Amino acid sequence: MIVAPAEHWEAMAYEHVAPVIQGVTEAAADLSPQDRAVVAAFLRRVVGVYDGATGR
Repeated sequence: MIVAPAEHWEAMAYEHVAPVIQGVTEAAADLSPQDRAVVAAFLRRVVGVYDGATGR
């Protein structure tokens, strides 16, 4: 059985994700450029681990 997405699902999804995006943006703004570089390097490694585990 195929179920159609709920009406206005995009707006509902954004409503739930927007606070997370805003919070991450605010947290990143509080970091020094050096700290941002460290976090970015760490996240690149995490993505690499994920990609390796999923065969991407």
